[in-house]
Amino acid sequence: MPVESVPTQSATAPSPKHHVSPFLVILFVFSLALLGVAIVWGAQIIDILMPAAETPVLEPATDIKTEAQTPPTTEQEITNIEAEAAATEAELSASESELDAIEAEIEANLQ
Repeated sequence: MPVESVPTQSATAPSPKHHVSPFLVILFVFSLALLGVAIVWGAQIIDILMPAAETPVLEPATDIKTEAQTPPTTEQEITNIEAEAAATEAELSASESELDAIEAEIEANLQ
C-alpha cells in the first residue's frame, strides 16, 4: 500500500504580529506634546483664556484751575474746610426738618 505522507507542523509556531496603527502613534505623540505645553506654559495660557479682573488705578481728581494757582496755605485750607462743614451742617438741618415734617404727617394720618 502506498504510504501517504502528511506534512507535520513545525514545533515552533509563528508569533502573532501586533500591528500598531500609525494613527494611534500620532495621537500619542500629539498628546505628549500637548501635555508638555500645558506644563510649561499653563499659567500664561490660563491668563490669556481667563484674564483676571483688573482693578483700575484711580488717580486723584485734579482741577486744572487749581493746578494753575498757587497751592493754598494752611489757613486757607482750614477756612475752606470750615465753610464746607457749615454748608454740610445746613443741608443736614434742612433734611432733618423735612424728615420731622414727614414724620408729623404720618403720625397725623395714623390717628
